Amino acid sequence: MPLAHDSAAEIAQPRIANWIDGEVEAIPGKTMPVLKVVTRDFKNLYNQFISFGPQVRVNGLGVHGTHYDVADVYDESRQAPERVNWGGGTYPSLFEDVEVCNTILRFATVTNGELSYRSYKDLETKVGLPLAQLAEKNRGHRVNFGNLQAQPVRILNSPMWSGQVENGRAYAPFTTNVEHLVPWRTLTGRQHFYLDHPGYIEFGEHLPTYKPRPPIKEFGDVRLTQDPGQSLMLNYVTPHGKWKIHSTYSDNHRMTTLSRGVEPLWISEQDAARLELADND
Repeated sequence: MPLAHDSAAEIAQPRIANWIDGEVEAIPGKTMPVLKVVTRDFKNLYNQFISFGPQVRVNGLGVHGTHYDVADVYDESRQAPERVNWGGGTYPSLFEDVEVCNTILRFATVTNGELSYRSYKDLETKVGLPLAQLAEKNRGHRVNFGNLQAQPVRILNSPMWSGQVENGRAYAPFTTNVEHLVPWRTLTGRQHFYLDHPGYIEFGEHLPTYKPRPPIKEFGDVRLTQDPGQSLMLNYVTPHGKWKIHSTYSDNHRMTTLSRGVEPLWISEQDAARLELADND
């Protein structure tokens, strides 16, 4: 398992040294990846595939450096009608697609108010600030798949994200950091402008600076038409598209009812005139 961001492993090495070449002693979790032993039970592989396994009950859940206990929620799930039994144990079911969705919603801090509260309590111990009040009034809030089918449902405040969304507020990143003084998830706890790290320095990424884009031939994945005719070559950059998340999820019904059901594109009036394009083309 790699040394991960949002973990103590970020400060495991003051310099980059390769244990494979003998530059430093091989120490799992410090100078090399963490080693984990995984035992495969191939006879029960299918049973494991349709079950939400018991390790989550023991270890809890968390992401982005957060953590919360789910033992009681797991035990409740094992008593639900949607459960599977095998090998002498009872587990929450992942057999039906709806059961998978409900399991995610039941154990997520953004759709289970009690788990959001617990996660904030855990974060309080790390940053030394009162934060549980951000989830206090929503501790009884729960969302299941049926709720989402009936109508849109707003997510809850959660320490896994840095924005606040209650009282109809639109999500804006880092509002938790600014308004509640939670440190940024950096080594200093502050916003970074200069990264004093040999890896970043080596690649020239330690300061935000202008870098011209590589020419098309450097990519080697662009094919040009033989006779471009009346055309315009554009750069297409898609960190977040306008009507989707990341580079996908744009073809469901709700997304296609936005922005005329197609990928939106804006170009300058001068370019449009040169290509004889009009609005809605």
